[in-house]
Amino acid sequence: MHSEGEWSVFFQRAWETVVLGHWHGFFVLVIFQFYILHILLWRFLKKTHPLPPILISFILSFTYLYVHAGNKDFRIFIDQVYPFWDRTLFIGWLFYFVVAFYIGRDYEKVINFFAKHFYIPVIGVIVSYLMIMNKVMNRVFVSVKSDRYDMLIFALSVFIIALVLLRMIKNPNQTLIKLSHFSFFIYLTHQLTLPYLSQLTQTVANDVWSHIIILTFLGVATSIGWAMLFYESRLTKPFTGRIKILDQPVK
Repeated sequence: MHSEGEWSVFFQRAWETVVLGHWHGFFVLVIFQFYILHILLWRFLKKTHPLPPILISFILSFTYLYVHAGNKDFRIFIDQVYPFWDRTLFIGWLFYFVVAFYIGRDYEKVINFFAKHFYIPVIGVIVSYLMIMNKVMNRVFVSVKSDRYDMLIFALSVFIIALVLLRMIKNPNQTLIKLSHFSFFIYLTHQLTLPYLSQLTQTVANDVWSHIIILTFLGVATSIGWAMLFYESRLTKPFTGRIKILDQPVK
């Protein structure tokens, strides 16, 4: 889409995107690093009390993201020694990895604990949100980004609240279950069409909320449509990954 009709530009963009991770799907490279971390650390983490690794990983991730955001020389140094896009470096995401490991290991205990002490993640959301808004109002951050030091506690707290609330649902919504099968492909492709869909919705939306609702619906629907079309061919099927719901016979 951005190769300007030149093969040399196309291959350069492809290298930067697929290999170096210069795009919104950069977290795929982070996941590959998580696989390696799991191989190296799972025995240690499994035997260790959760609190020390969680605190250490939070300090490492927070410090890295904080210095990276405010120190230009540090960013230049990372670019020189790290071959991929600097947002893919696992240190910034280590806190999420360690927390996710222990949530997965003790899932029922974690859910039951926070169900009884629901106020903990709620307080975490409120306090961290106020910190985020303080940074925004002071123009420390002016763009929406996931690799921000002020997002660590907020993201974790929202995630825990979502887990607890979803556990309370006795009869899961079938539409959400079906959407979950396409979630990875939606993540990979939604930004390919959103700029064009946004121009379309601006012509019919009367306010910001109607614009958001229409754009969300069209963005999700377009990504699912692409997935269903690509899944029909052996040549394009590898681009979507495994989508179990499309493997099921139509009744």
